[in-house]
Amino acid sequence: MPGAPKIYFNGCSQVENGHLALETENWIEQSWPWLLAHHLNLSEYRNDAISLGSNNRILRTTIDAILEYHPDIVIIGLTEPSRIELPVANGDRCRINVHHCNTDNGSTSYQYQTNWFKKHHNNWLTFISTLQIVYQLKMLKQVHGFRLYLFNAVSDNYFESWEQLLPDSFNVAHNRQPWRSKEDQQLVQRLLNEIKNLNWLLPWDDNLYTTVTNKKWATDKFGHAALDSQSAVAELLLQGIDK
Repeated sequence: MPGAPKIYFNGCSQVENGHLALETENWIEQSWPWLLAHHLNLSEYRNDAISLGSNNRILRTTIDAILEYHPDIVIIGLTEPSRIELPVANGDRCRINVHHCNTDNGSTSYQYQTNWFKKHHNNWLTFISTLQIVYQLKMLKQVHGFRLYLFNAVSDNYFESWEQLLPDSFNVAHNRQPWRSKEDQQLVQRLLNEIKNLNWLLPWDDNLYTTVTNKKWATDKFGHAALDSQSAVAELLLQGIDK
């Protein structure tokens, strides 16, 4: 519908809800993002979330969507910070966590996650990257004028407990001068100050996975909200959205 307000979703499987295909054929129309859009009377709907999606993939595809789709409302379910999207030499992309690797176009995965987490992954740096991604989403909001809403999908992303990651930072792990670690911590605090007052649909020290579990709503074996729980999730997140 030309000129109708547009809503856009992005995240991982907690936002995609592809697991509902095992319960019903028309699962998209029964997923919580679709139900949330319906409650807001928004017919222009797009969801770019995908299983094993990472925060850097969320940023990349959200930028593409903003330029192509021009959404009025953007809802982002931030995922676990250790996940990452990496390029493949043949031009494909792979989405990895510590246990799995999926490629966008079906290329042989070669177990990229084994090499990445053994030789490259660092908890401190992925945490900082997550903060920077959220800050970039904030900047995109200011430039393009959409309404931005966020929540943590599968973990709290260490927003309130980040100091426990300090031992993984280079300056602490290698006993560098204390002022170097102080600079790292000041960087983190600046970023936290920039993003804390954004529109968080759940408390930013909580996440959807834990909320659904604690409320004892029906889930699949991986903790995704089951078909019977989709309306409850939509209603929960709607509470934080300005009508």
